[in-house]
Amino acid sequence: MNQQIPQPEPKKGLSKGCTIALIVGGVVVVVLAGIIILIMTKGERWAYKMAANTERTLIMAKPIDGIDTVAVNKVADAFLKNLEAGEVDSEKMMPFGNFVTQYATDTKVDSAEAVAYVQAMIACYPELAELYQPVQTVDTSAVIDSTVTGQ
Repeated sequence: MNQQIPQPEPKKGLSKGCTIALIVGGVVVVVLAGIIILIMTKGERWAYKMAANTERTLIMAKPIDGIDTVAVNKVADAFLKNLEAGEVDSEKMMPFGNFVTQYATDTKVDSAEAVAYVQAMIACYPELAELYQPVQTVDTSAVIDSTVTGQ
């Protein structure tokens, strides 16, 4: 009874699981490299766009007395359009960067912040000034009450 049991020949190459893991790993590396390249080339523009849209959303969510939201929207749209159209110049964008730094953690927008937002965008692109005219408030304390004077 000396029968030899046939031994299976060892398979050559990688197992299916290992092959799949290598493919998935390669795809992940390629995607990460693409994201890093995108951030390095478009990161600054993306950051400014995100900040501008976030601030606009906060302003539009709860209208503020004395702030013309239609005009703010026009300025923000033009600002974003200018950002898309040209090269992002860090020095030119400094006023908006300073605004973002100052108000980054603030989630409650008041009129001073809304005005600072618009002024920061206009400082970067002065041609946007024609789109925004501050709301003029009338000082009613100077009006003479005719019922008091009898006239």
